[in-house]
Amino acid sequence: MGIERKDFLVRQFEELGRVIAVLMGFRDKGEPERALHYATDSLKGMLDNDPDYYLSFSDEEFRGNLQHLWKTGIAGMEILSEMLYQLGWIYDDLGKPDLASNCFRKVKITWEVLESDQGTFNMERNMKLEVLDQYISNHE
Repeated sequence: MGIERKDFLVRQFEELGRVIAVLMGFRDKGEPERALHYATDSLKGMLDNDPDYYLSFSDEEFRGNLQHLWKTGIAGMEILSEMLYQLGWIYDDLGKPDLASNCFRKVKITWEVLESDQGTFNMERNMKLEVLDQYISNHE
């Protein structure tokens, strides 16, 4: 991996960290509408699509197209999964459990692809899976 590519990835993940911090701030202040707007704009900026695009796929279509949707490869999938994870909790704050569950299902699919197809294991991700599974089962 060239230095330019590494620099790009570092900048992408730094931006993701800043976005998450802002989202958490809005949520902590009880401003989920502002968090949703900021998350939508940020996702468009980082991955060129808004959340509705990703959420419009059925779970099967999403899984089947996952590798083809991201020109940034694993880094793009990691960014997408974290943004959808945050969006899920924002939708929950807004009283929209169906949208939250859809986000969380897409997060799970992305993590499964990252782990099985790409060989990336993440302990934190596995701990979050239990929370997502419980949320999804409670809202179906």
